[in-house]
Amino acid sequence: MVGHLFGLDDYIASGQRFERVVFDISTHELVSAHRILKAIEHFGVQHVVMGSDTPYARDALALAIERVRSLSLSDPEKDSILGDNIRRLLDTCC
Repeated sequence: MVGHLFGLDDYIASGQRFERVVFDISTHELVSAHRILKAIEHFGVQHVVMGSDTPYARDALALAIERVRSLSLSDPEKDSILGDNIRRLLDTCC
């Protein structure tokens, strides 16, 4: 799990697929819509999970959800980010 999309450009530059890497998109102040879409473009929506950094950022959860809902993605893709991906990961590991 890579928090805040840190190192996204390095992961992309490596040219590897990183099938077991998942990117957390918290927080609203650190992660732009552009970077979320970049992660999806290079690794697929199944590698992106919603994050909020709650309780550290004010209104972080609501802002994170709003950011995902505003993306130019299909409803199933948004659902994947907002909970389906992390549910799938937890089901396979625990």
